Amino acid sequence: MASPLASEHYSDITSQIDAVLRQNQRAIVSIFADSTGTVVALDSNGHAIENKQVASISYTSSYTDVNTNIFHNGFLTITFTDGDTFKTIDNVDSFWYTIVGTPNVLRSLV
Repeated sequence: MASPLASEHYSDITSQIDAVLRQNQRAIVSIFADSTGTVVALDSNGHAIENKQVASISYTSSYTDVNTNIFHNGFLTITFTDGDTFKTIDNVDSFWYTIVGTPNVLRSLV
């Protein structure tokens, strides 16, 4: 079952990723546009976010621009190892995710 992908769950998401990494595995995420996990979301380049390896995840808190007095909602940004990104904006977007670990495979350089 997919879990909600929103800033209030940021610590849960990072804890899940940390648990996977501590098992010497790669954090693989799929993101969905529905809670049942059937409609796969798209990343910044229009690619399906299905079984993509996470490179980083960050959260930017909501803020008001001091120059324009415009309020900006907080947002989560996930960067994948292929360079694509995904951004979900608080109180605007609704997405769900799953995270799994896959073993790291050591490869010979020779």
